[in-house]
Amino acid sequence: MNFWSPKANRVWFLTIFLVLSPPQRILIDDLGHHLELDHPPQRIISLAPNITEILFALELEDRLVAVTQFCNFPPEAQKKPHIGGYINPQLEKIISFHPDLILGFRGNPLPLIQQLQALHLPIFVLDEGHTIFSLLSMIQRLGQATFQEKKAAVLMAKIKNQLEQLNQIMSQTQRRPRVLLLLAGTQLWTCGRDTFLNDLIARAGGENIMKHIHRAWFVAQLEDLITKNPEIIILLAPNQTVFKQRRHALTSLPLFQQIQAVKKGNIYYLNEDLVSRLSPRIIKALYQLAQILHPELKLSLIN
Repeated sequence: MNFWSPKANRVWFLTIFLVLSPPQRILIDDLGHHLELDHPPQRIISLAPNITEILFALELEDRLVAVTQFCNFPPEAQKKPHIGGYINPQLEKIISFHPDLILGFRGNPLPLIQQLQALHLPIFVLDEGHTIFSLLSMIQRLGQATFQEKKAAVLMAKIKNQLEQLNQIMSQTQRRPRVLLLLAGTQLWTCGRDTFLNDLIARAGGENIMKHIHRAWFVAQLEDLITKNPEIIILLAPNQTVFKQRRHALTSLPLFQQIQAVKKGNIYYLNEDLVSRLSPRIIKALYQLAQILHPELKLSLIN
């Protein structure tokens, strides 16, 4: 038999095509929406800053055609065209980029998501989950949606290693200071147990004084804070200037001065973008928080 006969050539070509062609995949997002993909997306739109950060970590910046106006990290993300804000992306702009994958996140307006679905645009939406480990699931699923499973696996392994290293270090102490985490606004916005930030505090060796509240974010009552009496207050702010302004406003409240953290000057700054985004940078935030809560331990971020 002549292996290189026309018929054999057709069979051989078909075999090569089947091997080399990326397999079709059907994904289900956190809204229960089915997304069919038969090729690696080349024109991706991100509707959330943390999604943008993960895409850059997966080295997909060349395929990212547009982001939100709040996608400011890495700095290269700011050079990408904008489709609006996080809670008010503009449908017309999204359509104008002819995306073959749109990646949304919890907090994007549901009516817009439904409009994109009705137009049969390839939208895939993720929720944040309640723990830092939710980040690993997000990376894995974004790797699947972008056909970058290998790079996603490498990134996940790196993050797992960093978490394990910190766990080993934190096992050296049983001390768990009481922590209050506040947004740098005019009200006492803090986090309960239904957010990954509660897990962040616990992994950093602290105890969230509001962990008994089954909510993500809420406005705390000053009387409750006095009763819980946190040893350390973490203020999330965009920069040191805003942090100092907010710290001064808080410490000027007569009742606030009864709190142990205020008496001892244990009010610390963390960057709000770094802490509030479930992206690979949350590990850096975790180590920074652990250093604040446990200065007696030798902590350094493992690359």
